[in-house]
Amino acid sequence: MQHYPTANKYSSIETKYEIEFETPRGQILKIEPKTIEGILSELRSKALVYKLRIAEEAFPAILNAYERVRKMIIKREIETPSFYLIDNKVQSFKADHGRYASKISS
Repeated sequence: MQHYPTANKYSSIETKYEIEFETPRGQILKIEPKTIEGILSELRSKALVYKLRIAEEAFPAILNAYERVRKMIIKREIETPSFYLIDNKVQSFKADHGRYASKISS
């Protein structure tokens, strides 16, 4: 399981998780980085969550337990290519800023 706290343009931090589940039939379901709500929504759409309210309460506790026992890999990455204001400095992440810099200097 991987934990991705990612910066969001409009809020400070948005946490996403990449996780694998084994279905009752033994199939492996890999969910790409999503928020807790996104993961629960995907599990529900695949008919793997029977009682959503219980899942909403239990799932964050399960994730916290995995983090406490260090069975979670934490990555501090920004997922969306863009420019961000961090510590009062504009920083680009996964954005092709060379193209823009050449236009500014012209």
